[in-house]
Amino acid sequence: MADDGTLVAIAETARRLRQLVVVNSNGRIVRSIGEPRQNLYFLKLSPDGTRVATSTDDSGNEDVWVMDVETGNANRITYGSGEENHPSWSPDGNTLAYQCFEGVVRSICLAPADGTGEPRLVHPGALPNFTADGKGLSFVRFTEGGRFDLMHRSLAEGSEAAPVVRDLEGGMFHSISPSGDYLAYEAIKGAVPGIFITRFPSGEGKWQVSSGGGTIPTWSADGNLLYFVQGDQWMVAAVTYRPWFSIGEPRPILQELDKDVIVGRLFCGSPLPDGDGFIMLRNVTESGAPPRVVIFRNWLAAKR
Repeated sequence: MADDGTLVAIAETARRLRQLVVVNSNGRIVRSIGEPRQNLYFLKLSPDGTRVATSTDDSGNEDVWVMDVETGNANRITYGSGEENHPSWSPDGNTLAYQCFEGVVRSICLAPADGTGEPRLVHPGALPNFTADGKGLSFVRFTEGGRFDLMHRSLAEGSEAAPVVRDLEGGMFHSISPSGDYLAYEAIKGAVPGIFITRFPSGEGKWQVSSGGGTIPTWSADGNLLYFVQGDQWMVAAVTYRPWFSIGEPRPILQELDKDVIVGRLFCGSPLPDGDGFIMLRNVTESGAPPRVVIFRNWLAAKR
């Protein structure tokens, strides 16, 4: 800055992109998947591990896309005018449930995972997950005061939604176990956020997995492990079903994770079906036009 208050600054022009990557059980990147895309986030791996459903606004609007894990080929699934995101796979891999908007109302839609056919509006709600038999959904229903209920509803025509866990605050992410008998969810107990498990769909019983915070609970394919994010660290807890239901002490994993791989609420990865790694997102900086020099005259006077 000059004595007369003139400020010279350099404006960055590069875009911030993200790319899908496969990391091994230590957190080292094995390979990348597809091309970097703008605002890529919240990924879900298909049950057979061959495709990833994710959200991106690469097309100018936030839409659901499906990417082939082997080839990286991408297929756009949604074309609505509003935001469409947070996809979830049916157990057979044929259908995606995702968050959409009916006017200004946050809702749940279904669409074929291969991009054929028309999407179908199901009902108001957010963050859908298919039940283990594919015949129903768990989802978030918002209530007054910024609180919410975790709900369950059959996809059969004329069915009614029923609560699983009522009057929660904090995070909304949840996940149904592969067996379909348990629901892991994030919530605040007192002033401390954490991960909890309850029976599904009855909501009976409550087991605390973490006490130091946690988000994005995700089951392993066999249901014997529960992954979640705590701060900037991936954690895992062992789950035992016999002779009674119990949860082991959470421990950190992916100790050698590359610095560009993102760990956070909207960028959580998906474990591979064989348990030997994860699909995650990494930041990629794209080289844009040369940096621009911007001159602000009388900058100090303007700040006053």
